[in-house]
Amino acid sequence: MDEQGQLWALVYKTLRLKGSETPNECLNRLTNERLNVPRLRLDSKTTVVSLERWSIERLRSLETKHQTPYDFDDERPIVVIDLGERKLLVDGNHRVARWLMEGESKLYEVLLLHPGKNAHRS
Repeated sequence: MDEQGQLWALVYKTLRLKGSETPNECLNRLTNERLNVPRLRLDSKTTVVSLERWSIERLRSLETKHQTPYDFDDERPIVVIDLGERKLLVDGNHRVARWLMEGESKLYEVLLLHPGKNAHRS
């Protein structure tokens, strides 16, 4: 498996699925719920993934859905969509809220998805 295949496997492993949905269906559901309109189709053909390590300061810049933290330790990477000016947190809101509340000065794993032109639905 190449590097992109490994990163996509990590994205899929990180997501919490609902019912019988596939990991890719879950990713697109979460993404388009946050955008409020179905307009992106993310998969290994339309989107490049990178694994980065972000500081707590950089996490503060994310567009989040809520600020409700988990009360238990969950150190999975978070999933962020890079929309240029916007960095949209689509999986990991509870984790980020806890990390921000704790304010620990360390680096956190971020799976950053970079949609290409083919990801945009007309």
